[in-house]
Amino acid sequence: MNTNTVIKRFFNISTSYSVRIQTLLLKQFYANNNYIATEICKKAEKREMIKYDKLWETMKSKGITQYDLYTRYHMNRSQLNRLRHNRNVEVNTIDKLCNILNCNIEDIMTHYPDDNVF
Repeated sequence: MNTNTVIKRFFNISTSYSVRIQTLLLKQFYANNNYIATEICKKAEKREMIKYDKLWETMKSKGITQYDLYTRYHMNRSQLNRLRHNRNVEVNTIDKLCNILNCNIEDIMTHYPDDNVF
């Protein structure tokens, strides 16, 4: 039995109303799940499982400033801000930093394992 049939029988209504109700229910479901997913992402970002403290030390030792990153190497300022606050960044940003600084990934970030992963 499909969703349309269940709704029609439960509410004793026509197919057109059943489709409208199904659409409204789906919209509400996705709205709620989107909110939940957003909250989970916010909490995950606050845990700071990856920190970029080593990045600033490596940059200092190589003589490269943040100003150099966004003027000479065209790094996005918002990505630098995300790095400064230990937030999620794209993998290609980390790759670009490793290439600019001529270093390994361990030289720019530290992973702190989360005990509650699974």
